[in-house]
Amino acid sequence: MIDPLKQNFLSACRENNLTISESQIRLLEKYVFLLLLHNKKLNLISRKDEENVWTRHILHCTSLLFYRKFPPAVNILDLGAGGGLPGIVFAIFHPGLRFTLLDATRKKIEAVKSMVNDLSLENVNTAWGRAEEIGKQPDYAGKFNIVVARAVAPLNKLVKWAKPFLAPLHADIPKSPDSIPVRSLVAFKGGDVIKELKQIEKIKAIKKIGILKLDLIEDEKKVIIAELNTT
Repeated sequence: MIDPLKQNFLSACRENNLTISESQIRLLEKYVFLLLLHNKKLNLISRKDEENVWTRHILHCTSLLFYRKFPPAVNILDLGAGGGLPGIVFAIFHPGLRFTLLDATRKKIEAVKSMVNDLSLENVNTAWGRAEEIGKQPDYAGKFNIVVARAVAPLNKLVKWAKPFLAPLHADIPKSPDSIPVRSLVAFKGGDVIKELKQIEKIKAIKKIGILKLDLIEDEKKVIIAELNTT
């Protein structure tokens, strides 16, 4: 039986000119299966979202790629990866980029590691620990070009946590108008973000803030892209 919500996801990709191969579709299908399997034991996604995983989660993550591209050869951290969203989805679409999925809950990151292994995603690493502590370690501090986060914490906390992970600017990374800038925090947000934006507008670490409105099937979501200064 054809899943209509998966078909909605595929239609949205086609309508937004996002190329998706048959092998990527199969990986996403397997990921959905594994995510729901692990969700029986762990609270990786809301139980009420299980039937809508293709739209509430897979499409939600993928929709960023309708509007922005990751620059080539960047190293990306998924801060608070939970069940692997959005990191695993992005890794499937971008096998040539490196992703590290970090979460403070050991059981969650163990589940993510298991899913990454089952999916044979060679471009994904996992890490367990609190962002405030991991960001100070030599293996992680200043090692990433972009930090992504979905449903993790308020923006002011995310900016504070993300900054230590970000590498200095690299002139050799190509720029384009539709690329996500390096040294950026990319935060998926729902609802009214005005209060959170006001909390971060005076933070000196922030160079520029952009807001993307994601045109989803069910409701409006936003992505905040905050470029951070080098100092």
